[in-house]
Amino acid sequence: FAGDTVICLLDPYWYGILKQSDGLVPLEEILGYKPNGAIDSYGVSFSSLPFTSFFESAGRLPENTVICFRRMSTAAVFTGRKATEQNYEYNKKLMRDLFSFSA
Repeated sequence: FAGDTVICLLDPYWYGILKQSDGLVPLEEILGYKPNGAIDSYGVSFSSLPFTSFFESAGRLPENTVICFRRMSTAAVFTGRKATEQNYEYNKKLMRDLFSFSA
């Protein structure tokens, strides 16, 4: 919960732990919509994204891998809030790009 990772590719077990701990942001807040095929408000099967069929290495993850977006770390107070917020915004854009990717 104190790390810099924001976009997560998780096994369903760890996804459930993170969701239960209120560590995830609803996808609608990041993307502006709830994606078709979403597992719930927070995650989507990574293999369902067109990105994974275009880039062979992305398709090698287990089929049940979940992509989700973590809440901003509360440790940002100690690591530089401005830099953390900037990184967080970059990750939001990357997440939107992953979901809007087309070959």
